[in-house]
Formats: sequence, C-alpha cells, structure tokens
Amino acid sequence: MCEYISRNKLKDKKQEFLSWVKKVQKAIKKEHKIHFNYGPIGSGKRNMVIKQCNTNYFDLDYQIIITRIPKDIDFNKDAKKIKNIFRTTFDKFKPKGFKDCEDSTQALTTKNNYKGYGFDIIIIRYDQNDNFYILYNKKNTNNANNNDYSWMIRSEMEKHREKFKLIEGAEMWNYLRKIYLDKRHKYKDMIEPSKKKSYQILNEAVNETLEYFDMM
Repeated sequence: MCEYISRNKLKDKKQEFLSWVKKVQKAIKKEHKIHFNYGPIGSGKRNMVIKQCNTNYFDLDYQIIITRIPKDIDFNKDAKKIKNIFRTTFDKFKPKGFKDCEDSTQALTTKNNYKGYGFDIIIIRYDQNDNFYILYNKKNTNNANNNDYSWMIRSEMEKHREKFKLIEGAEMWNYLRKIYLDKRHKYKDMIEPSKKKSYQILNEAVNETLEYFDMM
C-alpha cells in the first residue's frame, strides 16, 4: 500500500528547495531583472505527500509567481525564453544528486534518484484582473516540435483552491486523507497518456469529500 510521508521526513527536503530557489531568485533578478515569489502547492503544502509503493519515490510541488519583468521581455512573445531562463538557472544551482530540469508540459521537473524524491515547479502569473495563468509547453499537442509555449488560463485551479478551504475539522480531514491515499494507490500503475497527475487525483478526493459531507 502507498503511504504518507511524515512532516518530519519532509522538513529537510523542503529546506533544500528553499535554499536552492533563493539562489535562483537572486541570480534571475540580477541577470534578467525578473522578480518572483515562490511557495509550495498541492499535497506538499497540506502535508499529504505520498510515496507510491510501486516506485518508492515521491515529489514536492512548488510554484514560481512572476511579479515583475523588464520592458524588453514580452510575456507572450517570449514565453519560451522565460521558461528557459528558469530552467537553465535552476540547473546552474542544482544541489548534488539532482538531474537537470526536464521541461514538461506544465512544470519543470527534477529528480534525485539516489534519495528517491524530486520537485515539480510550475511558473505562473496573474493579470490585472487577477486571472491565473500557467506557463505551458504544448509539446504533446503540436507534433512534439517543442516550440509552442504560451500562458494558459487556469481558472479551474482557483476554484479547486476555494473548495479546499471548505475542508475543516478532523473528521473531514481524515476522510479526505483516506480516500486520497486509496486513489493514489488505485492509480499507481497508470501510464501516459491516461496517467492522472497527483493534483488531479487530489482534486477528485476533495470533491468526493465535499459531496460526502453534503457541501457541494
């Protein structure tokens, strides 16, 4: 059976990323005049990180929130350039044992296979109307030319966050943790392209929890 990773076991991993991203933040601000904030998201933010029994591996999800870019960089025209800036800078300062970042569709992913964990890093921004966008590589839908990058609006992610805020009290949390763990175990052998992302499974579990407690 898959299992939850304890808060204590995650502490040094989170500290490792914090040290890493601070170096990246300083370098990108100095070299490219891009300012950003960062923070954990998904299961890592809520102490619900799971190690799957068929991989003996887990990851932590983080987001980069761009708050300012120089006038000579265009958010839309330079979307690929922006992602490459982050990818190469994360690679430059990567801790020992980590692989170079892979540019996946929605995230930069990096693994430490020796220690059995890794990080998924999404890059986001908000417009003047507080609409939420994620930097997206359409490599799986454009004949894999790996050149089509854009900012995709993700209004549903804000809706999921609002739903998550409705989870309150020990009974609801225990129910959510149980069905999320069960779902992660159920889906553990899924492969691309039908493989579900952990955040999608978590959103499913949240919806079912709210339905069970008549809050939908």
